[in-house]
Amino acid sequence: MNGELPALGGMTAMRFLNLRDNQFEGTIPATIVNLANLEELILSMNQFNGALPTGFGDQFTKLRTLTMRENQLTGDLPTGIFNSRVLVTV
Repeated sequence: MNGELPALGGMTAMRFLNLRDNQFEGTIPATIVNLANLEELILSMNQFNGALPTGFGDQFTKLRTLTMRENQLTGDLPTGIFNSRVLVTV
């Protein structure tokens, strides 16, 4: 798959999102912050760039796995990522 990742905010029941090894590009959509039930978020090996959306991680209290390696992301890792008490892999 390639191109920009579409808005995902309406999929609030989603628990697993694995987009590894595609050719998505552009910024990660701000609506991703609405996926509060995510347990696993894998965005590795794409061409995402820019900073993570404001509020990224604030709602991810169930997140166990977060992988974003091999992209062109910039900026700091938001402290909200660590709101999850079950986060095992970053």
